[in-house]
Amino acid sequence: MRLRFIDGVVLIAQILVAVSSAQAQPLSDDNLNKNSLNFSYFRPYVMSQYAFWESFTTLDIATAKDFKVKIVVPYSHITQYDEFGYYNSGYSESATGNIYLGLEGVKRNSRLFYECGLSLPTSDEEAWAFSYGTITDISRMEAYGSDLTAFRGSIGFRSQNTDGLVKLFKIGPSIWHMSSNSSGSDSDEYFVNYSAQFWYYANVWDIGLGVTGIGILSEDQILYQNRFLNRFEVGMGLKAGHFRPGCNIYLPLSHELEVTNYVLVLNMTAYFGE
Repeated sequence: MRLRFIDGVVLIAQILVAVSSAQAQPLSDDNLNKNSLNFSYFRPYVMSQYAFWESFTTLDIATAKDFKVKIVVPYSHITQYDEFGYYNSGYSESATGNIYLGLEGVKRNSRLFYECGLSLPTSDEEAWAFSYGTITDISRMEAYGSDLTAFRGSIGFRSQNTDGLVKLFKIGPSIWHMSSNSSGSDSDEYFVNYSAQFWYYANVWDIGLGVTGIGILSEDQILYQNRFLNRFEVGMGLKAGHFRPGCNIYLPLSHELEVTNYVLVLNMTAYFGE
């Protein structure tokens, strides 16, 4: 079967090549049972006449001692400039993507954690900005897809020693159900998401690096070496009372993602409640 969404991403990549990938920080034990509100701003840098940015607003609600309800609202904006670099008032677009509802389970002093949830088909049209969003953050590609309902689950391993070094590994499936495709029928697509990260926590700051990727499992016509999209990421954060500002840089490791030189991520998390 053909996946319109992936075809759109490939088309965008080809166009950009002709013209010339905050949320990832692991939780510290002090914040496991707190509510939080996070805003992450993503800015990919590409050789193009378009300026694009996207954001994810995430609300975590601690409903029980070891569980959190997660609500994520994606948003994207694109602006076109002319050949001289001036703003073209004839084209500017903003759109809200597919809202994610999930459940996260993390036990204090436990090495295992899990997450599962659904991305709801709240975007009712295929906006041009959506295709840029898929290559900006490959870990949340399902946030931008018309008529798309996606389930994702993951299980992870997390360890932290007395020196402040945190190791985090996560893997899990993602299933996309598209209510219509080019042939007029429903289709399902299957993926695997994975991540390996290493962070160091000090008293007022933390720094880390890692690799995040997604594997395409259900497209028979894709060669094996092209089935995995990976990025390298490095980031840091500060602790300021109930607030945690941070920044990340994503660097593409797969050829399909090299349309973005890098992605700058700025984020702010506010913790409240116990």
